[in-house]
Amino acid sequence: MFLQGLKNHAVTMFEVGKLADESLDSFLAELEKVVPEEEIQGEALRYFHHAINLRKLVRFLRHNPALAVENPLSTEPSGGLGVDLLRCESLRGLDQASLNRVLKKNYSLLLSLAPMSNEARPVCPLVPPHIGCPIPEVHSIWFRLFVYTLIDSHPATVVYRKGEVLKTLPKVFLDYDYLMLIPWGHDSAVIPTSIALSLVNDALRHHPVLLQAHGASVDADLVYVPFPMSTAENADPSSFESHPAVRKLRDVLNLNTTCGYITLMNMSSSAVRHGRRSAFAEMEDGNDSDSLSVKSEESLLGERKMEKDSDWLVVECTYGIPVFLESLSDEICRRIVANRICSGENLTRLEEANRDTAQLLLEFIISHQDQSLRISFTHGPPGLETEDGKDVVAVPTRTLSVLHGRIK
Repeated sequence: MFLQGLKNHAVTMFEVGKLADESLDSFLAELEKVVPEEEIQGEALRYFHHAINLRKLVRFLRHNPALAVENPLSTEPSGGLGVDLLRCESLRGLDQASLNRVLKKNYSLLLSLAPMSNEARPVCPLVPPHIGCPIPEVHSIWFRLFVYTLIDSHPATVVYRKGEVLKTLPKVFLDYDYLMLIPWGHDSAVIPTSIALSLVNDALRHHPVLLQAHGASVDADLVYVPFPMSTAENADPSSFESHPAVRKLRDVLNLNTTCGYITLMNMSSSAVRHGRRSAFAEMEDGNDSDSLSVKSEESLLGERKMEKDSDWLVVECTYGIPVFLESLSDEICRRIVANRICSGENLTRLEEANRDTAQLLLEFIISHQDQSLRISFTHGPPGLETEDGKDVVAVPTRTLSVLHGRIK
């Protein structure tokens, strides 16, 4: 499935850090050759879907008049803007001043793909406008905690500082067969509660850790709610956009100025009444967290009806256009055009919304860790620095638990 021509483009992206617009015709031609094979499954099937969705997304963005004609920063003709694919890790090799200069000189608009690996730190400039994470800290467990303090519909969650040793799991987790484990700077994993204590303590030797209730099955019942969303007062009450927590996040974070999706999980008893097998039986069957987006793809977009909003909890809010689910990506692209996200008027609102969200999140981080930090605007977008002016990535230094919107 992974053709030699596609490998060459992957090597270029890794070594150079960019696929320029001039090379995208060749790149898209190679993606056309990617076809499914009957024996493809698991991780390989996931990569296949990503390749197909990336191909559609590049075609949507590239030279699309609906995305460029409204952009006051663009000097391109009305036929639309060209597209470069950039690798965040390569951009991070530049100092902040050089990075700002390169982006401002070469680009009219930045748009993030999602989800990004937790091992990567996103690039979030003020100029050019960025449709994606307002600041890098949004792509961390800090933002998940912050979101939960804005609402009361979320899974029980605890963040442990690095080096802590647990003698027992909190009682709030004992009602669940599975937990979500997210070490700082690493991707999440769904783990059986029966062996969670040893796995958490092992991870805490190297990183702070977020531990979260997941449910009675590896295959959680998930729904993705895309944004921007409708603001109609007479919206269908059975729509997932009408969920009180979703509406609250839409308004507080100004999500209608940008794009992305909110993940909801069904934690009701009816969601798992199909049978609760032991954790070890699930593992022997070969189930893992990577299979979630493949198994239940048909219902993930939320086209079904929401019977009871209290059954559905917000798991996370993700900025950017996803490449893992075709229907979700297509819907977000449609809404970008319909809501004129790339218009000059909206890009001005987007900059203000990003600043407001960044300010709220950084204040939250400062108030819930032990270092003496302050907010800095030295490099353009807000960031954290020590009292002597050194930039810093703030990691959790306290054990924090959040339940029903309250943190302690």
